[in-house]
Amino acid sequence: MRDKIYAGIVLYNADRKRLSENISAIIDQVDKVLLYDNGSKNTREIEEEIELVKRCKLIKAPKNYGIAHALNSLASLAYHDGAKWLLTLDQDTVVKPGLIETYCKYMNLPYIGQLCCLFEDRNNPKIKWDKHSEVEKIDRTITSAALVNLAAWKAVDGFDESLFIDGVDHEFCTLLLHRGYFNYQINFVGFLHELGHIEKHTLLGHNYFTTNHNAFRRYYMARNSILIARRYHTSVWVEYKWLLSEVAHIILTEKDKRKKILNTLKGVKDGLTADTTRFNGYAK
Repeated sequence: MRDKIYAGIVLYNADRKRLSENISAIIDQVDKVLLYDNGSKNTREIEEEIELVKRCKLIKAPKNYGIAHALNSLASLAYHDGAKWLLTLDQDTVVKPGLIETYCKYMNLPYIGQLCCLFEDRNNPKIKWDKHSEVEKIDRTITSAALVNLAAWKAVDGFDESLFIDGVDHEFCTLLLHRGYFNYQINFVGFLHELGHIEKHTLLGHNYFTTNHNAFRRYYMARNSILIARRYHTSVWVEYKWLLSEVAHIILTEKDKRKKILNTLKGVKDGLTADTTRFNGYAK
């Protein structure tokens, strides 16, 4: 008999049709599906969508507390309900058949912090993955379709709620490594995903992609990337170079350029001056 596995889906103004696809794809692979609604405007629609689905539980927040708080709430509920693992999902993530069955084959790997896999991007279906082996230890993965070891989640005190949104997954991965756990990537394509609103562009014969994140997200992307680098003593210059490339893409192709660039600069400033102390103590 396998360990109890829950799925946790974070919602914010979710598209009802995509959410239905999401739930339908995972419901028969796990013991229970937990959903955390972060103060959506269409909460009633969400309730109508899931009220007839067995083994689903909805937690409703009065406002948007951020993805880290939502993930901690889902993990805490799953942990105290006896689950050993939590599959974390975005509201638009649609997993493929056999995802959990495949993950179960690797649950005996040593010091698992979380398992993850490869994905197909709806906006870039031709994405190529470098598969060096069947299983790899990696530094970073995204939240979508990551199978979190709840014992490890508790041991490291959960996700950092001070980050609010962007970088929450990367910080969690880094923290796991610092505490002696591993992020294992199982090299199979296990789900459909959408990174921002990716668009392909060509400049001087070279292809590049833009994510078209809004100005609100640009602030947190900048602030948290710098803050995490400072916290874990990795190269801030690497984050500067990445942010410069993002600004270049904004200038060349994206809308709302001024606000996005100003928010990026404000994020960098706040990332350089913010207290690097990690949020602590949620995983109870």
